[in-house]
Amino acid sequence: MNTSDLILALRSEVESITGDLSAFIEEMAGGGARACGARDGYRSQIERLAATASLLGMGGLEICCGRVNAALCAAPSADAPLSGEEREFLGRWPELVVAYLADTGDKAACAALAGHFSAGPGGDREAADLAARLSEPPRLAEEMQDAAKPSRPSVAAAEDVSLELPADLDPGMFDGFMQEAPGHATEFSALVGRIAAGRADAGVLGEAKRIAHTFKGSANIVGIRGIAKLGHYTEDILEHLQEHPGSLSPELADALLDVAGCLEQMVGCLQGQEEYPANAQSVMQAVLDWANRIDGVA
Repeated sequence: MNTSDLILALRSEVESITGDLSAFIEEMAGGGARACGARDGYRSQIERLAATASLLGMGGLEICCGRVNAALCAAPSADAPLSGEEREFLGRWPELVVAYLADTGDKAACAALAGHFSAGPGGDREAADLAARLSEPPRLAEEMQDAAKPSRPSVAAAEDVSLELPADLDPGMFDGFMQEAPGHATEFSALVGRIAAGRADAGVLGEAKRIAHTFKGSANIVGIRGIAKLGHYTEDILEHLQEHPGSLSPELADALLDVAGCLEQMVGCLQGQEEYPANAQSVMQAVLDWANRIDGVA
């Protein structure tokens, strides 16, 4: 998984939380007891984003997250209603971040994001400085560097399907992952069912590939190796099917159905609702075999 993949996974994460952030803003706008919980929920999402930006070495984005948090903390009280200006500030930045993460070297996207966080006296100079930070290449933290090295083995090892949580697990990031993973797994199974039945158009394949990509990125960031790798290699297969219509064989369809079932059971296992999938290693081996066969290396 290269750096670009990690950034795209982060972009998908921001897109996926935008609805929640909007709902929090509506609750904060009304003030009162519900605004307190909404403010905490909004701050928790920003802290997750800041932690990920730190891991990816994206200092400019980390600064932006800090300014969002500062704006939340600037309220006279936790239950104070938002002003119109505050609603605009908190509601606008996610779409600017999504545009920025689509191409972190895009000067216009960097300038737009920096400008949003640099109002008031000295804003032009401050915006220019922040835009320069945003345009800096990511400097991956040491623990992310191995994840960014592209490789695909030919043999599935037990550790490749491990659900063991890392010793330095970030509880907030894990909770965020687990909020989204069950829905992603269910949707992925439905999409793969349509693919296997021969009822998938390019849109269905693209959506299935997007979910596999999200699993690859978000599980990698959290540190859940088995889900990250299964999502990674399955994405390679789905990309091939998207680029080569009509290339799906019954055997490959069965392999994809096995992947979908395995992912659902893995997520269920992390929830404490299911046993670890006994066929996980054989499912991973089948995925590796197909992906390597497609690339002509096996």
